[in-house]
This record gives sequence, C-alpha cells and structure tokens, in this order.
Amino acid sequence: MVGNGSRHPRITVISPMYNVADYVGECIESLQQQDFPDFEAVFIDDGSPDDCLERAQRQAGGDPRFRFMRQENAGLSASRNNALEVARGDYVMFLDSDDAYTPNAIGDIVSTCDETDADAVFFNAKMLYDSHDLVRTNFESYADRIGPKGVVDGFEMLVFQSSNGSFRSSACMYAVRRELLDENGLRFFPGIIHEDQLFTLKLFPYLKRCAFLQEDLYVRRMRHGSLMTNTRGMKNVHGLFVVTRELERFMFEHAAEWPDAFIDAFAHELQVTWTILADDAKSIDARELKRFRSELDKGDRALFDLHVIEAGSATKGIEDRYEKSTTYRVGRAIMYIPIWLKERLQRAPK
Repeated sequence: MVGNGSRHPRITVISPMYNVADYVGECIESLQQQDFPDFEAVFIDDGSPDDCLERAQRQAGGDPRFRFMRQENAGLSASRNNALEVARGDYVMFLDSDDAYTPNAIGDIVSTCDETDADAVFFNAKMLYDSHDLVRTNFESYADRIGPKGVVDGFEMLVFQSSNGSFRSSACMYAVRRELLDENGLRFFPGIIHEDQLFTLKLFPYLKRCAFLQEDLYVRRMRHGSLMTNTRGMKNVHGLFVVTRELERFMFEHAAEWPDAFIDAFAHELQVTWTILADDAKSIDARELKRFRSELDKGDRALFDLHVIEAGSATKGIEDRYEKSTTYRVGRAIMYIPIWLKERLQRAPK
C-alpha cells in the first residue's frame, strides 16, 4: 500500500474494482485532473479476475495520493468497509471505478463543506451511455435533481428530496464526514446488492447539517455487464429483501424520535423499495422463491410473505381482472390494427 504520510487529507475517495480494466484508467485520470489536490484515493481490488489493479497502479504512476489494496472477492460492501477502516480524510466520497469526476468536483465539494460546515454535501451527476440502446433500456437521470436552499438537517433533506422526486440512493452522490460514519457505526451491509439504499436512508437521521450542491460533478457510466444492466434475478430479490427488512426494523426502532414528515418520507421510500422487490419476485421461478423462503427464519418468512408473496398475488389478481374486463378487450380490439401493421412492416424485406 502506498501512503502520503500522516497528514489528514481533506477527502478520501474510495473506489472498489472488479472487472473494470477497460475503465479504471479513465477513472484515475479524472482524479489526477482535479483542480483541488488535497485528497487521497483508496482503490480496492475485490479479487477481480482481470488486471484492473495493475492498470490502476500504472495509471497512478507512483502518485502518493493513490493507495491500493487487494482482497479476496467479497463484494462492493466489504470493499468499501475495508477501505473506510484505513481512510484518513475529513470527508469520504465513493467513486465507482468505471465512473469519473468532473475536474472541479472535489474542489467545489470541499468549498461547500467549508462554507456550510456540513456533515454531508449532496450533488448531481451526468450520464455517460456506452451504447445508444442503453438510453432506451436503462435510462437514468441525476442532473435534474433539486435540493433545499442553504443548510438543513438530514430530516429536512430527505423530506425535500422525496417530495420532489429527487431522492437517489447512490452513495456516490454525496460526500460525508468520516467521523460521523465512525461514531455511529455506519457501514455497508455485506454480501448483498442494493446496499446503497440501506446505507443512504439510514444516514439521513444522523446528519445535523447538510447542503445540496446543484452541479453535475459525477460522471456515471451506463455500460453492458455492470450490476446496473445485468438481468435481474435472485440476487436482486435477496438484496432488496435484506434492505427492506433492515430499513423497516430501523424505522420502527427510531420512529418515536423522528419528525412526522420524515417518517412519511422514509416510509414512502421504503414502500417504493418493497414494490420493486415484489415486482422482481414475479419474474423468478416459483421453485427458487420457495427455496429462498424456506431458508428464512419464521419472522423473516412472515415478512417475505406479507410484502412479497401476498403483494405479488394481489397485483396478479388485479392484472388478471383487468385483462378480463370489457375495457381491456375493447382496448385490444382498437390496438389490433396498428399492432398488426407494425408487425407486418417489421417483417417486410428491406
């Protein structure tokens, strides 16, 4: 591991690596081009089968601000948690190693932290799609988010984001004071995907001061073969179930301490996540779901039945009744001609 002495840098950037050999050089280059130099970057090779670590070290070129770690494959959460144990920055940011920052990102974030004495500063991102079809199949928007003016606490921040459709769970979309994470034992849940939803929502109640910087400082890449574009399956169901279970427990444990508006916003985002989970479960083979359910303890099984199995059955019943309705049959009849014409045109020889 390469260090830069005992002095604390203003920000630690944490970036796990797995199968990103084609992208990590560009990621590191975006850090080298920052107009604010006082940062450290911790890159963690999560047992990647490619040569991303070697490429990352080669791109860093011995710059002491870049530190490198290697671990057996354990997932994104474990990588971030291990890096947090060695982080020295006043603030921490998370950067996916196939993404990048704009040249002014760290400087603007540090300036906002200094001006507001914030525990966390939220910001926006621009999207970079590797192919045109991903715009259609995996469209995301981070640039149009808005935040409250001035300094607010975490309760107000989530209420504002949720009510304006601006909440995004990605841990890459904010910088957070490192001591706050350490003092409150905030870490990523290991062994699951969708860990950001859990980490970010649990973070808000601990934020005494936070600000929203409405600038596109992060460059988020959408590419084939990433977690965001892979076909959804049991990993999604498992991850989302753990996330929703833990969030529900957290809400019931602390609701008495929270403002009413925050409880409403938190419950809304939790319900959105339950809905996504139930929708994912509908596409899973019944035998896989049954096997997963059988491995849960009784409490978790009841929770899974309530929010996933029964919710899916209720939705299916509504869909079935709709398809049998007169409105649906009339709609099918009206749409028959344009659908038939479109199919004929698509089959026509070029």
